[in-house]
Amino acid sequence: MTKPCEIEAIWILGALFRSFRQDGAPPGGVYLLEQVLPEGFSPPRHIHHNEDETFYMIEGEIEFLVGDEMVTIRPGDILVAPKGIAHTFLVTSPGGARMLTVTTEGEFESMARSAGRPAEYDGLPPRQEKPTPEQRAQLEAACRANAIEVVGPPLAMAV
Repeated sequence: MTKPCEIEAIWILGALFRSFRQDGAPPGGVYLLEQVLPEGFSPPRHIHHNEDETFYMIEGEIEFLVGDEMVTIRPGDILVAPKGIAHTFLVTSPGGARMLTVTTEGEFESMARSAGRPAEYDGLPPRQEKPTPEQRAQLEAACRANAIEVVGPPLAMAV
């Protein structure tokens, strides 16, 4: 049986997240997210304690650091960042990147809502060079509250 899909657009740290959920489904369970990311986007290195993340590349190119392994993914590639393993990534393609992310039974969805804000239009938010100290603090607090541990800098700052 199919149900209508609810789509929520969130701006978070210069990116656009489109969250997809069946109407009426509670948070948690399977979470499907489309990420539209500008060139240079890189989240802090972090660990999900309760969920694996599976990434499917649609457009662009991204360098991932998962544990100690550096992997580049391109359209059609799939990468899994297992729970309990530190990871981050850097969008390296000039036009940015677009990928689908799937998590199960975790808190990533709640973290994204807490750290971001509703998108004012369909597209990337106005460009800013670096997150403000307030944005970093908001992201770290949202991560702590949702079993995601920030353990290092973004890949862009580490290279």
